[in-house]
Amino acid sequence: MNPTSRLAALLLLSASSLALPLAAQAPSPSSGPAGFAAPAPRPDFSKPFWEQTQADRQLVNRLSQEDHQDMLKQLGIT
Repeated sequence: MNPTSRLAALLLLSASSLALPLAAQAPSPSSGPAGFAAPAPRPDFSKPFWEQTQADRQLVNRLSQEDHQDMLKQLGIT
């Protein structure tokens, strides 16, 4: 096994082991207090990125851009 495929296997294993406990702990949208917005839609992280749908990739891109803008705002960077 070459180093690149070993790294890819390690990353996939790490990501899958982290995703399961997080998914199991996620509260249901109806369990939140009244007046709060429903959580944002989440991409299907159970598949590798190359097998995700175009809609999931666009959602990840949009959420990443929003997070980046929020961080710039928090840091006071214009």
